[in-house]
Amino acid sequence: MAARGLVALLVVAFVAAAAACAAADDFADFRIPENRVLLWTGSVKSSANWDRYGDPISANRSGSEGANLGTSLLYRRETDARTTTLGVSTSLTGNRSHQLADEVIAATSHSLETTERSTLESFQLGLGNAWYPTRPPLAIVTDVAFDLSDSQDWQAQHEVFVAPPGGYLEQWIERTSWQYGNLESGSLGAGVGRVRNATGVYEAEVLEQRLKASGVLARALSPEGRRALAALMYARGDYSTELDRPAAAVWEAIERILARDGALADSALAPAALMRAIEPYIGRASGLAADGLPRSPVVRLRGWLATVQVAGSSTHEVGRYHEQVSARTAPGGPDSFAEFGYRSPGSSDQGSWGVVLEGHQPVGGHWQFDLASSVMLPLLRHHIGFTEQSGASVACLVTDRWLVRASISDVRIVDSNSAGYTYQDSWNVDYGGTLEYWVNDHVDAQLGVQQHHDRYRADAIYGLPPSSEEKGGLTLGLTYRFAGFAEIPGIFPATP
Repeated sequence: MAARGLVALLVVAFVAAAAACAAADDFADFRIPENRVLLWTGSVKSSANWDRYGDPISANRSGSEGANLGTSLLYRRETDARTTTLGVSTSLTGNRSHQLADEVIAATSHSLETTERSTLESFQLGLGNAWYPTRPPLAIVTDVAFDLSDSQDWQAQHEVFVAPPGGYLEQWIERTSWQYGNLESGSLGAGVGRVRNATGVYEAEVLEQRLKASGVLARALSPEGRRALAALMYARGDYSTELDRPAAAVWEAIERILARDGALADSALAPAALMRAIEPYIGRASGLAADGLPRSPVVRLRGWLATVQVAGSSTHEVGRYHEQVSARTAPGGPDSFAEFGYRSPGSSDQGSWGVVLEGHQPVGGHWQFDLASSVMLPLLRHHIGFTEQSGASVACLVTDRWLVRASISDVRIVDSNSAGYTYQDSWNVDYGGTLEYWVNDHVDAQLGVQQHHDRYRADAIYGLPPSSEEKGGLTLGLTYRFAGFAEIPGIFPATP
């Protein structure tokens, strides 16, 4: 499969990037200061999918449209000894699909029209902690999560079957289903390595490139100057509620760093004076861009972490189903009617252990590589198999307002019992790309394309017949940043 080649290519690129960065790094001994980050965003997305198929005896046409409205809150606090991450998100998704299928064999014909609507409301809460009691870092990690979902589905079918001379069946089927579920999960692990938020380091690199290109710098900054500028970038915050025009104060600090390093050009216009001169043209400053500094739209994580973890989860579900059918056996003939329904509660508990790996490497001011993989084995005796999940992504800042992302992920599940019966043997692969454009510092638009492949097999008494599926789609969306801040104690306060 082409997906395997793409994964291998991304792994090679990640290793090469890490080796190149390790060869010459001004920040090898740089201590990322204590920092806090808060990001609250809202998003609206729409999608469309289509499929056409034909052969000498059949034709199938299908299409679907969907929309998603959601909001998420991410908080991250990082010190030398500990990293805490809190995530909260909620979303509402709606989809509509329509499918036409026709088949003709000799004089026998069959047609089926299906229309379906569905909604999904979801809520997720996650809390993660990582402690680093020694250096080089020994990591102790814990994660807890809670997921809540409520889905509804409405389906209507019209089917006509004609088999001359007298065979005829026409029926209408309406189905309604509702599914409610909640999932609680947690994990505990220990390992080696560390992942740090290096965003400020690479924002400083972009700023140095801009200043050098505009003639403000007579030469490149020294390693000490780069580290001082990076430390200031971590102190950036959203000061709009305290200062209408925060740029002058921030750029005065930048000017002091550049002058102390000796890199300022003699004929250069002082950065503070330059920013002060243009502020009246932008009115009341608002948002992180008000300080005139570059802001990375990609979190620049750096480092690696390998842990052995024990995980457990508990799932509880309640479903309801209702179906009504009306049919006739002759054109214009009398209709027959039937209906039925049921309620199906259920719950399950799972336990597993395994190895979790992740690696992150920024390259210059434009590229970010991220990899993650895990292999988990069941703890329950009557289950034999494994669950493997892997993902790789690369992001490139083409210009100040354009961002290109590409990613690929896979999930492989093998679950059987000691007697050799297979409950599930499946493999799902997703890959795609996204083009993002920042309309301003609060709003960005996304255009994405996705491709999905899956393969499924189970023994007949446990599941469906072997199957495979391939589908693709196009997504258009908008994301709005409601609020955000960054804080470093002793340098800049946080602003709500």
